[in-house]
Amino acid sequence: MLRGIKLIDLFIAFKFLYMFLAVFVIARLTKLGDTELYLNSSIPFSLKGLFISTDLIIYLVRIIKLVFRLDIIVHFFFCITSIVGIIYPLKKLSLSKRNYRLLFFLLMLPSFGIWTSIVGKDALGAYAIGIIIGKLIDYSNKGKIKYDFLLCSALYLLAVLKPQYFIALVNIFFLIFLNKKVKDKLVWGIIVISQIVFCVAVLLYFSDTIDQLARMMEQHFSLSSNTTRQNQFWLEKNDFFKKIPIGFYLSFVGPSLSEVNNLLTLSAFIESWIIIIVMTFIVSEKLIIRISLGKLHVRNIYMYFSTVFWIMLVHYPFGLLNPGSANRYRSNFIHFIIIMGFVIFNQLYYEGRDLKRIYGK
Repeated sequence: MLRGIKLIDLFIAFKFLYMFLAVFVIARLTKLGDTELYLNSSIPFSLKGLFISTDLIIYLVRIIKLVFRLDIIVHFFFCITSIVGIIYPLKKLSLSKRNYRLLFFLLMLPSFGIWTSIVGKDALGAYAIGIIIGKLIDYSNKGKIKYDFLLCSALYLLAVLKPQYFIALVNIFFLIFLNKKVKDKLVWGIIVISQIVFCVAVLLYFSDTIDQLARMMEQHFSLSSNTTRQNQFWLEKNDFFKKIPIGFYLSFVGPSLSEVNNLLTLSAFIESWIIIIVMTFIVSEKLIIRISLGKLHVRNIYMYFSTVFWIMLVHYPFGLLNPGSANRYRSNFIHFIIIMGFVIFNQLYYEGRDLKRIYGK
């Protein structure tokens, strides 16, 4: 049972605050993604469009506007949808009060709050990922998943809007399954090593294709935009793989310190580093506790970081060339990284009792 019910109320209030802030203030200062396209487009309906991300959003917007007519109601619908998806896994957690506060603090940061509170793919992507997180928590705790409307809608939306994230979700589901079914450490290690070898082999086999696709990404970003970076990253063969370290960093953080030139980019830069610092603290604290007790749980560590790797690998080409896009697209999955980090590292056994043994509290 959730202990932080008041935090949820505060979270919902912040979401609506961000919605109004985005619609009535930020939209007058800068372009909010494809919001105007979704609100004003009038493409004809077709069944094929139900499987095209942009068309699907336009159809949903049109249906809402047929009934309510006002644009703000459309934003309200998308805001509510994302709230449902984000709160769904939170109600399944059992954390200390301190960790609840840290978790909600991260989920109430501006970039995530704004992009998931207005009409667009990001709000529905956050909903889909959130529902799937909740189902993964159920599977981890109970060994089964309930197939209901929430799961079906989440899988459909993710398949249409953000199919690239399935690779990370399949990875974590497989590892949760493996942890439940395989108790022998040697067998588990052999299976995981085999998985790593297989994935590396697949990436190497398709390396030329991946390289070509990466170089095509700059065609999707306008160089006239103030935030678009010149492609100085993917110039030679296999640069996609060679530039992974800097690519992961820039596509997660968004604007670098040298690119901070206004209040919005400063906010995005600070927010990114807050997330990095807090999550590093949470992970490091749990690892130190486990090492001190001689009970380091390699399975959970591998589960988390391998999943983060896969989700960043598919995000990196979309976020590297434009800091604004990096923060916007990150809104689809950042709650996944945050919530699963708290869940997985909280499972490194007996949180309260271990703290007492180590710190004498």
